Amino acid sequence: MDDSLEQRIKQYQESAAVIDELRPVETVMLIGITGAGKDTVIGDILKESDEFIRVVTSTTRAPRENNGIMEQDGREYYFLTVEQAIQKMEQKEYIEVAPVHGRVNGSLISEYRRISERAKTALTDINYEGAEKFLTFGMENLSVYFVMPPNFEVWFARLMKRQGGVMGDHDEILRRFRSAQKELDYARNQPDFIPITNNVSHDTAAKIIEYSKSKTGPSVGEREQANSAMRDLSRAISNYIGQLEDIR
Repeated sequence: MDDSLEQRIKQYQESAAVIDELRPVETVMLIGITGAGKDTVIGDILKESDEFIRVVTSTTRAPRENNGIMEQDGREYYFLTVEQAIQKMEQKEYIEVAPVHGRVNGSLISEYRRISERAKTALTDINYEGAEKFLTFGMENLSVYFVMPPNFEVWFARLMKRQGGVMGDHDEILRRFRSAQKELDYARNQPDFIPITNNVSHDTAAKIIEYSKSKTGPSVGEREQANSAMRDLSRAISNYIGQLEDIR
């Protein structure tokens, strides 16, 4: 992505009228590092409760295979060309848009209107920068869960499974791990993010459904436990990055 496009994305201004219109929409956002299991948790939430509808976001990356299943346009994402994404920005079709790892990712206004018309809860997997943007809108019924694996070993195993047992080249591994550590460290200092440890996806989904129904969240003890797991995971990733850098 060239600098001019990145600047154009960062300067995108959402319509104040649209923000006012969508502010009351009940919204649950799942954020977290790659391999935390967000997609699986979302799938379990949708299986267990008909009160949620998934927000299909857009991206300019190509569809890929996850756990042996190829992504489909309109199901996992709306797969756009860069030109199509630029056109949507020009036509003010995004409620938020951000540059993510060299691609254009965004949330379409039409998706939130679709869910609002059905009086359901919007459920979405979004990057932490997008979640931050929604928090600035003053959404009245917004919950942002930072989903994380229970420990480094489980996370690493999930990454290996996702990649078919091949992590990629040295520089790619470093990029992914540095990105994960950055997200973890950012989330630890963001009080509006609700940390939740994803040991078993079905149980994590059940907790989020219950929190949404009761308008509550994790107990103080659960938050402390999740924050401790977050610190341990960040340290483990930092140590692994150090090992990779020593190999160089």
